[in-house]
Amino acid sequence: MYLVLVVDSCFTPLMVRANFNEYGRDSWVAYFFNNGRYSDFNDEWYQVVGSQLFATLILMSIRPVIEMAFEILAVKIKRSMKDRNYKHHTNNYSDALKYEEMFAAPEYNFHKKMASINAAVFITIVFGIAFPMMYIVCIFAFFVKYVVERFTLARFYRLPKKHSQLLTDQMYRI
Repeated sequence: MYLVLVVDSCFTPLMVRANFNEYGRDSWVAYFFNNGRYSDFNDEWYQVVGSQLFATLILMSIRPVIEMAFEILAVKIKRSMKDRNYKHHTNNYSDALKYEEMFAAPEYNFHKKMASINAAVFITIVFGIAFPMMYIVCIFAFFVKYVVERFTLARFYRLPKKHSQLLTDQMYRI
């Protein structure tokens, strides 16, 4: 998911607006990316492409709030649909387990939660020199992510599975 976010939010805007005609028509890069307006970084590139990258980073910083809202809404809808179908039951052990599972909190998916913040950090590292405001937005993204994750882990999700140090080491290698 991390790679998809980075390609979609970082490389796609660059390549769509890039023009590689200076490398010749025979180059495979120029074959696919020759319709763009910018063959170099100029003032107009910073206004058009830079503003799009900046807007993408802002959306990534508030993405945890949007994901939390949709996830809570989806769980409420799912529970109401299942509760409506749970009219005919007997008070046996299997029905009690089904009812308990129906109202149990969803599981916490660590790998999906870290993809957006990793992509925001990557975009900030790559383009932060050209756009220093991205550092501030990235710090804001970390703050939003921290607040949302603390809230959802305390109030919404089941206790997460026990992960070893290997998962954290793999995240740092990315």
